[in-house]
Amino acid sequence: MDQNMTKEGKAVIEDFPVSVTETVFTNFTDPDINDGMLESPAPTKPPFYGSYVVFFKALRGLKKNAMPRRISSAIFTDLHDEASRIVAGFTGLGWLDDVGFPQSDLIRLVEAFDTPNWKSTLIEVVPRSYSFLPRNVEDFSRDDFDKAFKDYIGRDLSSTRNSITFFLCLAYEAGYTLTDEMVRRATRGVAEAKKWLQMDKYESGEAVPFERVATKVTDETEVPDTVEMEGRQVLVKNRDLAMGL
Repeated sequence: MDQNMTKEGKAVIEDFPVSVTETVFTNFTDPDINDGMLESPAPTKPPFYGSYVVFFKALRGLKKNAMPRRISSAIFTDLHDEASRIVAGFTGLGWLDDVGFPQSDLIRLVEAFDTPNWKSTLIEVVPRSYSFLPRNVEDFSRDDFDKAFKDYIGRDLSSTRNSITFFLCLAYEAGYTLTDEMVRRATRGVAEAKKWLQMDKYESGEAVPFERVATKVTDETEVPDTVEMEGRQVLVKNRDLAMGL
């Protein structure tokens, strides 16, 4: 009896792996199952969808404090709720890997930020970051951009419009040819970001709104509305800054 049980047990042990192996192999090599899996890919991480001002704040912070080995939302402590969006958006553009390590394009952007190399760096980085878009978008309408971004992301998000506006700002600064409507949309974001940068530089003592003069500014001194700075007329809004000269 023991011998019979041993033989039966041996037969079960021999047969069982073969049956499981055949079943598993059949399931994973079934063409219908594989085709179905390919038809439903995981949604793509959306590109950066913060404002251009937030983008400038992030790059300025990284440049002033030195690029960390790994970037997380904890680094952008002064940006509060925007911090997680920055990390997610930079990851979506390939500027960070999935664990937060800065990639070469982000390193180059930080190095070029607020320098004469900014435009030339954008010319190289933007096409790589938005490889799902054609190089020539000069005739792209609002609907064209909406469709391109939604097709790439794989779903319609409330943040898609912000993602497009951010791209337009980058493209405008890189010298892309855009329709008049897209230019208007881009220039608003770029102007706000540059205005913030100038004021932040004034407040941190890196720049002053106009050249120092021999006579100290007083309450009775007339402060000009604009001053020339870096070859441009810059609006002077903060009298307190002038009073501190």
